[in-house]
Amino acid sequence: MLTRIDIVHVPYKGSGPLIIDLLGGHAQSGFVTLLPAMQHVKAGRLRALAVTTQKRMPLLPNVPALAETLPGFDISQWNAVWAPAGTPKDVLDKLRAEITRIVQSADYKARMKEQGSEAIGNSPSELAAFQSAEIDKYRKIAQQANIKGDQ
Repeated sequence: MLTRIDIVHVPYKGSGPLIIDLLGGHAQSGFVTLLPAMQHVKAGRLRALAVTTQKRMPLLPNVPALAETLPGFDISQWNAVWAPAGTPKDVLDKLRAEITRIVQSADYKARMKEQGSEAIGNSPSELAAFQSAEIDKYRKIAQQANIKGDQ
């Protein structure tokens, strides 16, 4: 939408099938998550054109961020841990403390960096605010693109 380019969206069931089609010459380009594509980029079988994060990634320092050309572009993959509603507070507190300890450890941070990720480990309220902002961002995109959910 930012470029006003008319591109046909071809849905894939994950990065694996898309990478196979890219390697086989059956697809000209695609948005692929970093981890499954990285071995092919390093081997020279795939060419990384850009990353979708706001800043360049340390694993691919010579690959520009799309935001360098399209200010405001920011599509990032993120993960979080949730617990069922009604989980006792003492259990949540212990779980949060252990997850925070692990996520803040040097070993975990190093492993995430090797995979092109960053370990944050923020609070439940920070996660809620981030998740709310992400929902708003994608809701606006869906409305502008007139995307409707399957009924």
